[in-house]
Amino acid sequence: TGGAGESGSLAARALGVTAGLMRRNTSITAASTAGGGGAAGLDAMDDGGGVAGGSAGTGADASGRDRSSGANSSACSVPAGGGPDGGGAVSVPAPRHTSAAVPAAAMHAHAAHLHHHHHQHAERPVLGVLFSAPLAFVDASGAVHAMESLDLEKERRMICESVREAGRALDLRFEAATTDRLRTLVTLGRCAGLHYSGHGDPHFLTMEDGRGLTHFVRTHTLSKLLGSGPGGQMHSIRFVFVSACFSQKAAQCFIEAGVPAVVAVTQSGRLSDAAAHTFTRAFYLALAVGQSVRAAFEIGRQAVACAPDVRQADIEKDKFVLLLQPPRPDGSHAADEPPFAHLPPCADWAPPERLSALCLPPVPDNFLGRNVETYATTAAVLDRRLSTVVGPRGVGKSALALVAAHYLTERAYFADGALLVDLGSTAGHEGMLP
Repeated sequence: TGGAGESGSLAARALGVTAGLMRRNTSITAASTAGGGGAAGLDAMDDGGGVAGGSAGTGADASGRDRSSGANSSACSVPAGGGPDGGGAVSVPAPRHTSAAVPAAAMHAHAAHLHHHHHQHAERPVLGVLFSAPLAFVDASGAVHAMESLDLEKERRMICESVREAGRALDLRFEAATTDRLRTLVTLGRCAGLHYSGHGDPHFLTMEDGRGLTHFVRTHTLSKLLGSGPGGQMHSIRFVFVSACFSQKAAQCFIEAGVPAVVAVTQSGRLSDAAAHTFTRAFYLALAVGQSVRAAFEIGRQAVACAPDVRQADIEKDKFVLLLQPPRPDGSHAADEPPFAHLPPCADWAPPERLSALCLPPVPDNFLGRNVETYATTAAVLDRRLSTVVGPRGVGKSALALVAAHYLTERAYFADGALLVDLGSTAGHEGMLP
């Protein structure tokens, strides 16, 4: 939670009250260090504020980027300033909202709506989407390094926009990419399609470990994970799209597990974000209007070849490959059959709601980097009841705390959401009491 300049101790006491209203007393404060001048242009957000987490759940850009991988104590302090991975001091503009407080009843109503929506459309085909966005990784010496971020928000918007434009009632299920969530989606058998997006390597896929670090899943481990269920476990999944560099070997694991068709990226080169986004949008729009996997694959490749913002477009389009099971005895193939053939029309389709958007203000648009500090903050919150982000005024403590709160809420660590408490205009402790 954001801290209150010189009144950091007051912020901590107020957050103790705020967190006490929730099922689990978990909170983050951001407090300025004494005498710190900080960066110029102090924003309203860093004048004060706090983020408190609700009850703990059980769960845990530009075209130049590519998709290759490059003890319980009572309190904890996390420095907000940047080291080599941190990005140093930043001046962060005030977000569109300076505080957000959503009653628990509203959050429970939101959960009840999603529960009702799930049962109402249980028979519809579902597209499961696994996004891998670990914050950092640990090297052989134990040092923590920032993990390069992919523009997964843009990819999410493109998938949603494709379904909305198709005007069909396709249900989407977005999850953090962990081995547990992958195995869960396979076991439940509700997904007609599965999409993975993250960094890849010829020998592994990157997933999340549930705490913000990278879980490097080697292909032989992936094969064991997918093959651990009884025969026919993959019968509901008509296709998988492994959107990562060098993902052909990982895609073969899905083929061996029985998936009829798998879209992947060749072992020969890295894939740009621009090419991945262009292909993804065209591919899912084609599937949503009733095209087969094979037809949608060709439509996606041609969209990349013609895209004005994709460099070396002809080379990039040839990096996408379609792996197939052998044809049936009669010569037919599931890749030539639409996986979403009978979707009902839906003129007012809306993307799945996000709890973090309901209960927290948005992350500042120009918050970049500082993944190591974000990881340190999220790890501290998961291990301790009170965590404090410290640093000079204006360095971006409140923004860091807000990013950490978004990260944890998106991964269902706090079933009741998280709250931002703005203490910037509070002069004394009287204004902090309920």
